[in-house]
Amino acid sequence: MKRQPSLQEIKSNSSQGLAGVTLAQLVGRADLWFRKKLIAALEESDHKGFGNSDILMLANLNCGRTYPSELARRIGVSRQAVYKMLKNLEKKRIVALETDSERRNSKVIVITPKGERMIRDAIVLLKSIEEDLRENLNPKSVDQLRSILELDWGEA
Repeated sequence: MKRQPSLQEIKSNSSQGLAGVTLAQLVGRADLWFRKKLIAALEESDHKGFGNSDILMLANLNCGRTYPSELARRIGVSRQAVYKMLKNLEKKRIVALETDSERRNSKVIVITPKGERMIRDAIVLLKSIEEDLRENLNPKSVDQLRSILELDWGEA
């Protein structure tokens, strides 16, 4: 029976510049980098007091109406966790929870006019952050990264 390599051997044999760091960790770091940059940019603008979970929630809302259960599935947390995170966005008047007119026992997340303005501003800020990244790395690398991330990775 072939011996499995130890965790230490796997880490030390990595051909990456960051030995032992998985692709999943690198993608997670990149996601966190973008969220931190966006939060800092929002702080400098008219939108203060947003955290990582707020940005994660807003990034996964549909334009218009989204069910909390659908949002929970998208971001991989429980419905209870989604409701807890929604409270902060409700206090800021970014979203509202309303009774669904078709399914009266269900709630639906609705983006408020203030939320729509904030999301529009965030999209502009994200484009600016991406341009900064293009300047810091190089345009070809960012284009390659975008092309890879746009591929269909299959079902998770």
